[in-house]
Amino acid sequence: MALQRSGSFVFSAGCFRALSRVLPRVLLPALSLLLLTMLTLGGCEDDLERGGVADLGTPAGPGADLAETPATAADLSTPPPPADLAATADDLAAPQGPTPFVVDDTFAASGHEGGGDVPGTVTDDETCAARAGGGRGRCHHISWTPGTNSWGGVVWQYPVDNWGADPGFAVPAGYGQVRFWAWGKDGGEQVSFLVGLGVGGPDKFQQRLDVKLTAQPKLYVLGVRGAYGDKVVSAFGWVTGAAAAQTFYVDDVVWDGGAAASAPASFGVDTKFGPSGYMGDGAGGFVTHGACASPSGGSTCHHYVWDPNADAGGNSQGWAGVFWQSAPGNWAGATDPDGAAVATGYGEVRFWAWSASGGGETVSFLAGMGVGTRDGWQSKLDVRLNATPTLYTLGVGGGYGAHVAGGFGWVAGGSGLRFNIDGATWK
Repeated sequence: MALQRSGSFVFSAGCFRALSRVLPRVLLPALSLLLLTMLTLGGCEDDLERGGVADLGTPAGPGADLAETPATAADLSTPPPPADLAATADDLAAPQGPTPFVVDDTFAASGHEGGGDVPGTVTDDETCAARAGGGRGRCHHISWTPGTNSWGGVVWQYPVDNWGADPGFAVPAGYGQVRFWAWGKDGGEQVSFLVGLGVGGPDKFQQRLDVKLTAQPKLYVLGVRGAYGDKVVSAFGWVTGAAAAQTFYVDDVVWDGGAAASAPASFGVDTKFGPSGYMGDGAGGFVTHGACASPSGGSTCHHYVWDPNADAGGNSQGWAGVFWQSAPGNWAGATDPDGAAVATGYGEVRFWAWSASGGGETVSFLAGMGVGTRDGWQSKLDVRLNATPTLYTLGVGGGYGAHVAGGFGWVAGGSGLRFNIDGATWK
């Protein structure tokens, strides 16, 4: 599927077949957000021309993206009362989190999706020639063989085979990351790793990292800070839409408190990137940008209003977004510049976000332009905003290379949005 800056879409026959399988499982009000998610399914082709924008997704399905949009339109006519930002910076400091826990000790790799539930399509014999990281839990030796379904995957569930009928496992507050090691048999294997069953599912969130694996073990990071609730159904998972058979390995999957102590000095997103990449209704002038009061006392608080009815709804595309780019207009296409130089060792992008319209709006936060671009990766966190400032984590560890074109961003579908983003920082 190709996603143009104008917001127009080009579908192949394979994409229509994929959507016909997915649409019965989601609500029709989610159609706009689902369509803007780029599926890396067999039969869907990425548009890598300069005019194309970010790759905003991977294979759809229960473990991929169940985001819903509010059925009631947001009231954008008058500004709501300001949020109470009286807390001090110390009050809002991120905790380091409780003791790490091993996912395999509690959650089972039982949730087969797409072609994953067809015998012989997905195998995991849990035998690896060598371990990676701390070697905790099981080492998963996974083989994917495409069959009648063009995508497949497995999610780790609690209890076994739980898709939401049971409440899930009680995870203490304070965790910030899911850290794991992964590598391919040959290198170049395309996989999306994820945590959470989606905004519309029982977990009420999803973080996904789309990457191409190397042949050597690499540490990857998924962000969960601020996103998960008191019970978690799916603590980890993977999906792929690879058209050819591939084998890869996953080891040492652990929920952890926060960024590694060895990470380089943090830097603010606004120091290397600028919010110049307007998408969908944003490119049509339906998104306005201003300043807001920072809960952390900083100077990088961004206030966004997306009003799809600014012209009585005649030209709305049903979705909008903004990417922080290096440099302006850089969509990481084949002929675009490399982007900003970023040192190795960063694990996450931390940022504050909150609704300015009472809460409940679904937003996807992003980093990286996509696996089919010069960035070569993308991280995506789907959440429902709170009315009070909430600190979130967007995992980037293991995904990015020496240069990054898309350092941060947001995208949303539905009927309008008024919200704030503050203090976005690579850590």
